Amino acid sequence: YELEGRAEEADTLLDLVALGIVADVAEQVNDARYLLQRGLERLRTTHRVGLLTLMEVARITPEALTAESIGFQLGPRMNALGRLDDATVAIELLTTRDVLRASTLAGKLERLNRERRMLTSQITQSALEIVDRDPTLLQFNALVLSHPQWHPGVVGIVASRMVEEFGKPAVLLLNPPGEPARGSARSVPGVDIGAAIAACSHLLLSHGGHPGAAGLSLLPENIAAFRRELSRAILYHRDDAVETGLQIDAELEPHTLSLDLAEALAVLAPFGQGNPVPRFISRNLEIVKDRRMGQDGAHRKLSVRKAGSSGAEHDVVWFGGGDAELVAGAIDLVYTLSINEYRGERTLQLMHVAHRAAEADAAATVSKKPRVKVVDLRRHPQPQEIIPANAVWYAEGARLDAERTGIVYAPRHDLANAPSGAPLVLWSTPPSPELLRWMVATVEPAQVYLCAHTTTDDNLPELLRTVAAMCKYALGRDGQLDVARMAARIGAPESLVRKCLMWLEARNDIRVLAWGEDDTLHIEAGYYQRTADLA
Repeated sequence: YELEGRAEEADTLLDLVALGIVADVAEQVNDARYLLQRGLERLRTTHRVGLLTLMEVARITPEALTAESIGFQLGPRMNALGRLDDATVAIELLTTRDVLRASTLAGKLERLNRERRMLTSQITQSALEIVDRDPTLLQFNALVLSHPQWHPGVVGIVASRMVEEFGKPAVLLLNPPGEPARGSARSVPGVDIGAAIAACSHLLLSHGGHPGAAGLSLLPENIAAFRRELSRAILYHRDDAVETGLQIDAELEPHTLSLDLAEALAVLAPFGQGNPVPRFISRNLEIVKDRRMGQDGAHRKLSVRKAGSSGAEHDVVWFGGGDAELVAGAIDLVYTLSINEYRGERTLQLMHVAHRAAEADAAATVSKKPRVKVVDLRRHPQPQEIIPANAVWYAEGARLDAERTGIVYAPRHDLANAPSGAPLVLWSTPPSPELLRWMVATVEPAQVYLCAHTTTDDNLPELLRTVAAMCKYALGRDGQLDVARMAARIGAPESLVRKCLMWLEARNDIRVLAWGEDDTLHIEAGYYQRTADLA
C-alpha cells in the first residue's frame, strides 16, 4: 500500500490481520501483538457484512469481541471450510456486501463446523480405542496411529487431543488401501516435531512443519519403522530445559475471586500463543451444582465453593466436559478467569482447565518453608576460605582440582544422597533453572553460596570436543554412553549433549546402534579419523 501511495488504506485491513494472527495461532509478541491489539479494535467496529453475520451466528457481541472470541468461535468456523470444503468460500464471505449472500455463507460455515465437531468426536473415540486395544503404542516417545477411514481434514485436531490426553507428541495418519498414508503431527513444549520428522525423511514421501506441528506422507508399509525412528529422533530433538505439565501462575482462595480481579487481568490481553491466559488453582472446593450445557449436552456448568463453608459460589464453565468423569467429593480446580456478558450484565465466570480429587491435607502442599539465604561470592578472591566445611559442592563442568583444593564435588545424580540442610555451593552455574530448583528442593540448604565459574558448555567448540572425546573413550571400551552422566560430567543440559551426539552422527564420526528409553546408547565408529581429529 505504501508503494502505491495508499498507506492510509492499510488500516482498513487490520480486522482481517487480527483474524489471521489468532486463527493461525501466530506468536502474539512484538509487532504481531501490536497489530493484534489494533486489529481487535477494528474488529469491534467492523463494517464487513460477512463478519458481522458470522458474529451473529456465533452469538458474539461485536463490542465485546476478544482474541478468545476468534480462537474459539470465529476461527473454528472459518477453518471448517478448509478442512471439509472449499476455503475460497471464506474469501467471498469476508468481501461480500450482499446481506442475503453473507447469511447463506455464514449458515454454510455453521453447518460445516457442526460436521467438523462430529467428525472430531468420532475420530477421537476411534483413536482412543486403538490405544486401548494396543497399549504398547504408548511405549514410544511419540504416539503414531493410523486408520483407513479417518477424515484428512480433522486428523490434526484429533492429534492435538491425543497430545492433551497422553502428554507426548502424536501423529495421526489416514492410510486408505492402495494409497500412501498421509496425516498430521502435533507436539508438546520442548519437542521440535518438525525436525524430528525430518530426521526420518528416508522413510517418507513428503514432509514439512515447524516445532509445534507438521504434515507428512509415507508408504503404509513404512509406518511401523517410522514409529520406531521417530521415537528415537525425539530423543535428539527435545529440550529438557522446557517445563512440561500444567503450568499454574498462582493459588487463590475462592473468597478473593471477583469481577474486579478479572477486569484487572484483562489489561494483559490479548491472550494467546506467546501470551497465555493466567491459570490459577483453588484447593478443596465442593461442587454445589452440576448441569449440562449446549444443544447436545457436550458442555458442563458447575457451581463451586470452599468445602465445608457457606461462602460465595462461583460458576465454572467446562467446555467439552459433558461426558467427562467428575471425581467424587472435594476437588482441586485449575481455571482461568473470564467475564460473562449477558443482557447487559457482567458476571465473573471460571473456565475449567483441569481438576483432581482434593489432597487429603491441602495445607501441607502450601506449607511455608524457611527462606534460603543466598551468599554471593562471585567477586570474592578466595571463596573457599569462608565456605563451611560441611557444604555440598556442585561444580559440574568446572575445573576443580580435588587433590590440590581438598574439595570433592557432587554431580547431580549424587545430590539425592547429600545430607539435608547442608549448605549448597554453586561453584559452577547449573545449566537450567529446572536443575537448580531440583537441587535446592533435594538438598534443602539453609544457605546457597554463589561462585559461578565458567563451564564447558559456555564454549561450543570446546563442548563438541569434550563430547567427541567421551565418544572416543567409549569406543575404546564397550561403546556404551549415558547421556545423563555425560551431561553431569560436562555441566551441560542433557538436550545439548544429545544435539552434540546428533552432530557427530551427522558427520559420520559415530554411528548410533541403539538408543534406550533411559537415555543410554550404544555407538560404533563412523569415519573414525575425523572423530580423532576433533577430540
